[in-house]
Amino acid sequence: MNTITRKVQILFQEEEDYKKAYETLYNWQEIVFRAANYISTHLYIQENLSEFFYFTEDFRLNLSNKINKYDEPGILNTSRQNTTYQLLSKKFLGNIPSSNLTCLNHNISKTFKQERKEYFSGKRSLRNYKRKLPIPFAGRDIKNISLNENEKDYNFNIFNIKFRTRFGRDFSNNKIMFERAIEGDYKIAGSSIQLDKTKIYLLLTVQFESEKIKLNPDKIAKVKLSVEEPMIVTIGKKTFSIGNKEEFLYRRLSIQRKRRELQQALKYTNGGHGRDNKLKALDKYGNIEKNYINTRLHTYSKELIDLCIDNRCGKIMFENQSEEMKSLQEKIAEIKNSDLSYKEKKEEIEKNTFVLRNWSWYSLLSKIEYKSKVFNIKTLQENE
Repeated sequence: MNTITRKVQILFQEEEDYKKAYETLYNWQEIVFRAANYISTHLYIQENLSEFFYFTEDFRLNLSNKINKYDEPGILNTSRQNTTYQLLSKKFLGNIPSSNLTCLNHNISKTFKQERKEYFSGKRSLRNYKRKLPIPFAGRDIKNISLNENEKDYNFNIFNIKFRTRFGRDFSNNKIMFERAIEGDYKIAGSSIQLDKTKIYLLLTVQFESEKIKLNPDKIAKVKLSVEEPMIVTIGKKTFSIGNKEEFLYRRLSIQRKRRELQQALKYTNGGHGRDNKLKALDKYGNIEKNYINTRLHTYSKELIDLCIDNRCGKIMFENQSEEMKSLQEKIAEIKNSDLSYKEKKEEIEKNTFVLRNWSWYSLLSKIEYKSKVFNIKTLQENE
């Protein structure tokens, strides 16, 4: 069973009281933020009771789920996850649906269990959850799903708040996934609502079986990150290139140049209306480059998966990049020792290192792994 999460913008339905609904959601977000930190802190303390030397032994035993020397059972007469839920119930129940607290408690407890060894070995500090933490809920809490009047979007309720989807141009095929969930091909699992100022997003999580496409489990697509092309794929005796440095470089430099020009122009704008207002236009460029890279990574990863399906490859192997990096370092050393001017050297080095310097190999890798699960394609490293 595979699990994926998609981000879908949602709006309130026409008859919904916008002001009241916004107020409710932001109140829930505040409770979720506080509750998440409560859970994390209490789990840490319960796990680490032995180090609280200033507590008496009887007190520490009484806090645990053991029986002390007076044959009295400890306060924690149930699971740790249930104790944190009881804590949340006493503090917040009545101000937020119990389903939110249950899902939040499960998610935070699961994360704590996964990271607990790193907490106590000093490799990681205890998580500090922020106010923008999404509001979790169970899949069964999405109710009354129906097609909107425009026949493009869907209406639904979550805790009696009426929403509708806004798929827009839908490059990610979110509508198709939504429809398959309604038809029962996909199962809607625990999801969440994310608030971003005046925008609301549904982080819809669905579970499904891998697509049944006949692939050869012994056929391997070897993938290498290259300086000239983002990915070079070798399947048998055939070699394929996915993306190229020129398109990647040209677009990013264009975004960076426009941002610098705007930044220089802002020196001559009149002040007096607040810093945020003055930098509003500049802030719009803040995420454009990041979004562009994210889009390209999605495009390249999809092209790779399509290539594997067309060639019936059941495995993707990521080749070791050490040789490529070594070659790049040698090339940079040659440029530094050349007779070029300082400016020319700088430009040449930036051209040769641009892709790797600004490339998120881990992000691309995670997107490939995410998409490969849909078709049951295995991913592995060269030395595995």
